[in-house]
Amino acid sequence: MTRRHTAGVAAAAALLQAGQADAARRQLALLVAEAPTDGEAWYWWAAAQDAVGRESTAIAAYHEALRRGTTHETEAHAFLASSLEKTWRAGEALAHIERAVAVQPDHALFLTILGNVCAALGLRERAEDAYRRAMAADPALGLAWHQWGQWQGTAGRLAEAAQAFDRAWALGYRG
Repeated sequence: MTRRHTAGVAAAAALLQAGQADAARRQLALLVAEAPTDGEAWYWWAAAQDAVGRESTAIAAYHEALRRGTTHETEAHAFLASSLEKTWRAGEALAHIERAVAVQPDHALFLTILGNVCAALGLRERAEDAYRRAMAADPALGLAWHQWGQWQGTAGRLAEAAQAFDRAWALGYRG
């Protein structure tokens, strides 16, 4: 890759991380077209699609990033799993999130995704364990508390669910 291309990917990634997903998507579309073998461009393209809820496009792009060799391999597996779970493909997601958690076993977001996937598959004990581990790994991750609240609610533990939702809200999580 040229320095200009690499700098363009870095600039698009910075836009995405600054919350400017549409601007990042426009720039990354050009960069992926310019260098279709660049795993980094595919990873950030996938992340940009994911950020705007285009799960199907994100799934294909995460697969391409992994095939092309992104340096964000662990994250690509985790976020691919999340996108797969959101599109009712939890069975396919499980291997990806397990791979990410094997590399980073205390990553709260990855553990939350694992909990979501296991919950979708009806693996109740694994889901509960993953959510508990996520909250222990990062007690300030509002998403983990929110997902724990949903889990508690589906189990009929409404007081615990309310406490978890209150904690998520206090941490700034707004869903």
